[in-house]
Amino acid sequence: MSDETIQVWIMGDCFGSVKGSSSWIKQLTIGPFIGMASPLTFWKSDELLMRVNREGKLVSYNIHTKKFRNLAINGAKKVRCWALPYMKSLFSVQRRRQAQS
Repeated sequence: MSDETIQVWIMGDCFGSVKGSSSWIKQLTIGPFIGMASPLTFWKSDELLMRVNREGKLVSYNIHTKKFRNLAINGAKKVRCWALPYMKSLFSVQRRRQAQS
């Protein structure tokens, strides 16, 4: 458990630089929160999904109101959670593979 702040950074493209290069941009700093594990993901434009460290409960933190909301999962005592990166794309993965062959 810690009471450190959480910094959210996003990777952005560098305009006018070498193609494929990118830079990190600090989006926001929140906290400090006592007893929070690392954030899982943004699940709404202004809410961060987080896990309570010892209890395994999920909470949603609104970055504008700075308030927490408990997210109850019926029948679950402890929850194991993962956040997986997702990139929206109009290209078919199969077509991309065929083009590279």
